[in-house]
Amino acid sequence: MFNTVKIYLLTENEFRKIKSDWNNLLDKSNLQSFFLKWEWLYSYWETVQDKNSRLNIYIFKVDSKIVGILPLYLKKATFYSIPIKKLNFLGNDVASDYMDIICLPDYQELCCNAFYKNVIRDRNKYCGFTVLEFKSLTEDSYLLKFLKNKQRILLSNEMICPRVLLPEKYMDYLKNYKHKRRWQIKDRERQIYKMFDSVNVEFCTLKDSKYLIDTLFNLHKQRWEIARNEKSTFYNEYRKKFNNAFISRCKEDDVLFSLVKINNEIASIMYMFIYKNNLFYYQNGWLPKYSKYSIGLFHIYKVIDYSINKKISFFLSDITVG
Repeated sequence: MFNTVKIYLLTENEFRKIKSDWNNLLDKSNLQSFFLKWEWLYSYWETVQDKNSRLNIYIFKVDSKIVGILPLYLKKATFYSIPIKKLNFLGNDVASDYMDIICLPDYQELCCNAFYKNVIRDRNKYCGFTVLEFKSLTEDSYLLKFLKNKQRILLSNEMICPRVLLPEKYMDYLKNYKHKRRWQIKDRERQIYKMFDSVNVEFCTLKDSKYLIDTLFNLHKQRWEIARNEKSTFYNEYRKKFNNAFISRCKEDDVLFSLVKINNEIASIMYMFIYKNNLFYYQNGWLPKYSKYSIGLFHIYKVIDYSINKKISFFLSDITVG
C-alpha cells in the first residue's frame, strides 16, 4: 500500500507555480480552513523566510495525480541551549488555524502512512528534523488521529478559533443566551444608537484594502496598548508586509472588512476571510475612547447578524461572544 503513493519535496520555484493545483485540491478535500489556501501560505513563506528556515512541503502523488499536500517548514531553534530543528506548519507565526494535511477524501490514510514511513521513520533522508511541532490541529483532524500516539511528536489541537454554528435567524442565535445576557446585548446596542447622532455598520471589499489594512493596524495598536499596557505583538512591519502581500493575491470574495462608523469616524474595524461558506474572524481594532460602550462586542454581534442574513454556516472567532 505504501508503494501506491509517491512522496517528494516541493521546490520553492514549484511552490510559486502550484497555486491552481493547490487550491483545487483544498476545494475537493474535506478541510474547511482558509489558512491552508495557497495565497495565505505562499505569502507567509515569501515574507517570513530567513537563514534559519527551510521549506519542507510534501507532495503526495498516485501516478501523476496529486492526492495530498502537507505544508511544512524546517526551522532551527534551541531547547535549553541545545540546538534543534523543528518541523512546523507553514503559517504558524501569523496565527493560522485549523492546520492539517490536505488530501482527497479517499487518500487520507495512504498519505499519512507515506509521511510516517518516509519522513518520520527515515527523517535524515528528507530533512533531519529533531522534533515535529504541529499546532492548531482541529479536534477532528485525520493527521492528529493518525500521529497521536507516535513518539517524538508534539501535537496540539487547541481550538484557537472556535466554530460557532449559525442558525437561520439572528433572534434564534440570541436564544442561546440566558435572558439577562440577551437583555445586555440589546441594551448595549440601544445605548450606542442613543448616544451618537450617526452609527453605521459597513462591509467593504478589497478595493480599499491598503487603506483598511493601515486602519486596522493603527486601531489595533491603540486599543491594545491601552488595554494591555504593553506593545502590540500584531503591530509590526513584518505583519504589515505579510498582510499586504497576502491581500494582493486574494480574490474579491476572499476577504471581508467591516467598519463601525460613529459620526463618520471609524470607531471599530474587523478583518475577516470567507471560505466554503464559513466566515473566519482574523483581527480587529477600535478607538479606545469607545471602549466604555463595548464597541468591539457591539461590532461582533453586527457581523454575526450580517453572516446569518448572508446564509453563512459557521462564524469562526477566538473572541468570546457569549
